[in-house]
Amino acid sequence: MNLPCKQGLAMPHRVSARFLARASITAALLAALAGMPAQAQKLCSITVKTTPGATAGDACLDLVSLTNGGPPLQTAGNVTRINRTGLTFCKNAFQIQTAAEADVAFIFDNSGSMFAQAIYIDSVTHDTSFYYNSQGCRDRTSKGPTTLQTANGPLLCYLLNSNAGCTSYSGDPYEARAEVIRTAIDYMAQTSPTSTAGVTGFARDPMHARSNLQLNLAANIKEVKDSAIIDSIGATYYGPPLTLATGWLNNPAIAKTSKQAIVFISDGAPTDNNYTRDLDLTIPIYSIYLGHSATPDTARLKELSDLTHGTFSRVDPTNIAGINLLMKNIISSILQSTLPASIQVTNTSLAPPQVSHSTTLTQNPDGSVSLALDSIIGLKLGNNDIQVKINVNASTVRDYSFKIQADGPEATASTSELTCYDPPALTLVNAQGKADTAYPAGSNAYQVKLTVPGTDLGKATVTSVSLDSTKGPAWGDSETTVMTGTGGTFQGPLTLNGSATSITDNNGTLEGDAIGKVILSWVHPRDPRQTATYALPGARIPVIPPFIEVERVRDVTRGEASGGTIQDPVVIYGGAGLDYSKPDSLRLTYGGCLSNCAGEAIRLGDPSQIPGFVFKTASPFSYTVKLFDHLGNFVNEAQGAVDAAKWQAMPRKGDSVAVVMSVLPVAKNGAKVGSGVYLLRAVINSQPSSTHDAKGNLKTVAGDSRSFLNRFGYIRGRR
Repeated sequence: MNLPCKQGLAMPHRVSARFLARASITAALLAALAGMPAQAQKLCSITVKTTPGATAGDACLDLVSLTNGGPPLQTAGNVTRINRTGLTFCKNAFQIQTAAEADVAFIFDNSGSMFAQAIYIDSVTHDTSFYYNSQGCRDRTSKGPTTLQTANGPLLCYLLNSNAGCTSYSGDPYEARAEVIRTAIDYMAQTSPTSTAGVTGFARDPMHARSNLQLNLAANIKEVKDSAIIDSIGATYYGPPLTLATGWLNNPAIAKTSKQAIVFISDGAPTDNNYTRDLDLTIPIYSIYLGHSATPDTARLKELSDLTHGTFSRVDPTNIAGINLLMKNIISSILQSTLPASIQVTNTSLAPPQVSHSTTLTQNPDGSVSLALDSIIGLKLGNNDIQVKINVNASTVRDYSFKIQADGPEATASTSELTCYDPPALTLVNAQGKADTAYPAGSNAYQVKLTVPGTDLGKATVTSVSLDSTKGPAWGDSETTVMTGTGGTFQGPLTLNGSATSITDNNGTLEGDAIGKVILSWVHPRDPRQTATYALPGARIPVIPPFIEVERVRDVTRGEASGGTIQDPVVIYGGAGLDYSKPDSLRLTYGGCLSNCAGEAIRLGDPSQIPGFVFKTASPFSYTVKLFDHLGNFVNEAQGAVDAAKWQAMPRKGDSVAVVMSVLPVAKNGAKVGSGVYLLRAVINSQPSSTHDAKGNLKTVAGDSRSFLNRFGYIRGRR
């Protein structure tokens, strides 16, 4: 395949990489891929629920302080989104001063463990401990009776000599629970007289039960308060009073408002086990556990609040002021309209701004509100301006703002505020369920597979394009695959024709050719930094060099130039060959004419008598030629091209065509050049293309540009 280089000067060449993308689709895609930073090892979403500089353990975002000049939330540079359920706002963002209304049922424990029967006073600290009996005490002797002043009057107790081993702590030694409830009812009547209140005590059974009455009448207030009586002794049964109170609050003839709640006071676990049988989980239970510091919190009481999304609070039963304050805070949170109608969150730093709306709002025990959004909120790298619009009610709208600075060191693992996961993965698998290293010719069925960890998308759209660097910018196909899936795994069919003769967009088949490639891409519709790409080349076809050799035919050529003006001094012949079989002789052979084949040039006869140069190329080419004398004076110039149609028709051996470039010895003005030494400067640009070798195997040819400078002698003949 190579021509011998006896006399020619082989010049170095420069390879120019050219990638022609389809202008309408693939240029934008490739530009986006080229400009995209390398993807992080992990991608993360953020749970926004802590204000910068806040006390450790605070679990809400203080929108008021952040809007008034608070610092931005700094997070890792690979945090690309806010979780759908990742926002918790402190209650001061949506509190209003006017009280709402509610139906509240008060339940209080009257079992024996609530009362005090024995007392021990520490002689050193003077602290007093109260017990409902002396069982378990190692010393059950007493110093005699003593009087304890309670909210219900004096109570006779025994003063223990020692409390060693005593564990039967009294739940309400000062019998304050009924008075605390009466005070709460007065507070409700003052702040929300349209509300209702009901009361029942319990031990084994409810006692002195009074169903809810509206607190806008003094008589109703008194009747409900008078039902808060401490007088029953017995076991702790949760079920009966809960069933009774739930029945009140679900009775439209009794309940008068749109909000219902239960306040439950006790000091111990229930004796019954079916107390949740008639529980209405939509009615929150605010439980107050009157527990001594040495007594563990009762899990059963906390369970009631957790199941119904109320609150569970423990308070020292000897701290009467603390019980009253806790009760007031509970009633305030019930009556205060802190749960907004809706919340809208927008990242204004994205173009266009990305908006999400609340789907559910949950009020937390501390009054803060956690929200679930209809979609995630994408974050760009760097600063993100987040706007929050809270519709408190029909007449009150509040606007807040804060910043998220997502450019810190990359997070490598999940934390309490970050959920990190692997980047998405995109692939194309064949009918055998495996990934090809190259797509075959013809039509073949594939499956597009996309895995997106940490997503709640219901569908995914993958765009696929075909490319071929040897064709023009308008060449290529584009197809779209819409896939459904669960758990972040999506799959859908794609037919790929690797040897298409025509291209049609969006016809369900991705059409390409054997030497091209296909690129699949996916971008999260709400998270522009969460992307996946996959590239699959066509059959692996060998690449051959565009130029094999450039060689001068003769050092000195003897011949005659024809007369007359020559418009183009360069003629290209195909199928050239040089025969060096005889010493000191050379025979030039050639096929048909490829360029400048008409007029005066065709009458020149044998190109062996004209200065010529032979080279092999594997693709069509264009050329620019300039001719100078030995002093550097300009003589003539030419430019032209061999198109693909002529190129394909030329005879060849193997994968290349040898051509001879004949340079007619005439000047620009048409004068015959004289004998002497001349310099030829030529630039040849080959086109990227494909070809077949002698065995019919397909090969690719890269585009290239070859410059060469050569000299030759010419002796003009005489007629």
